[in-house]
Amino acid sequence: MTDIDGNTATFIRTVEVLAAPVLVSENPIMVTPVVPQTPSESTVLTPV
Repeated sequence: MTDIDGNTATFIRTVEVLAAPVLVSENPIMVTPVVPQTPSESTVLTPV
């Protein structure tokens, strides 16, 4: 059970790392969230 959970977490983490540059390249505005134009955008730019 532990191995399956560990592999799943690692896989999800890898997808997040690989997807981040793609999302940034497609949304250049999100690269500089210094002055968020909308509260919803600010929320999206703060992953927890």
